[in-house]
Amino acid sequence: MFYIEAPYIFNKDLLASKSLEFSGKEEIMEFIKHSIMYYFIAFGVLFGGTLFGGLAAFITKQPPIYTMFDYADRLKIWALVVALGGTFDSIKVFEAGIFDGNMTSLVKQIIYIFIAMAGAYTGQLTILWLFKGDIQP
Repeated sequence: MFYIEAPYIFNKDLLASKSLEFSGKEEIMEFIKHSIMYYFIAFGVLFGGTLFGGLAAFITKQPPIYTMFDYADRLKIWALVVALGGTFDSIKVFEAGIFDGNMTSLVKQIIYIFIAMAGAYTGQLTILWLFKGDIQP
């Protein structure tokens, strides 16, 4: 087991420090599992939303390729929100990390956000590559 000492910065009643405990292999495997899920959920939301947006543009006689590029850019933030399960869960984790001294959850949440952003960005690059022929955004 690993221990990191995290002082109580905001809670003045407790002068002692709180130990953050990282359990072993199971917690790491759970973290990897969630990371992979968040990556592919963000990728799928952006990729699928863009493809169906292009189909809707085709049905309504709009330019589908231009519409798909526009949706690929606009859906990134929504792919991130969907992958993380809503914004309030992330805010609660940040609150617990900052005010309660639970730094493990805070660091995990930041990594999850970056992984979901990578999934959404990969989805955008895939759309650009498939329909534009290069990956220069």
